Amino acid sequence: MFVKNVESGEVFVVKGVNKQIVEIVRTDNAYFEKAILFVNPEKLTVDQKELQEQANYFVDTYIRQDKGIKMTCRPFWRILLQVGCGALGGALLSMLLFLR
Repeated sequence: MFVKNVESGEVFVVKGVNKQIVEIVRTDNAYFEKAILFVNPEKLTVDQKELQEQANYFVDTYIRQDKGIKMTCRPFWRILLQVGCGALGGALLSMLLFLR
């Protein structure tokens, strides 16, 4: 099956029989130029508009979102909160046992 990219004119050959792909050319990501998604054979009868919506949802979820510093800071604050809650719980338990 030959699939032609409309914007760049490149032609790709997909190995296999009856494979349908969705190619996302504008990922809005500094690391990825394009995303190629292989459609599940069970979903080949789905409307083209639905496939485009699902492809955009997938790319928005995994590629287009710029998580940047949020990804590195979130675990630090989560760990700090967990350690703080553990220390507070330990202090309360020690106080209850000591005052008994």
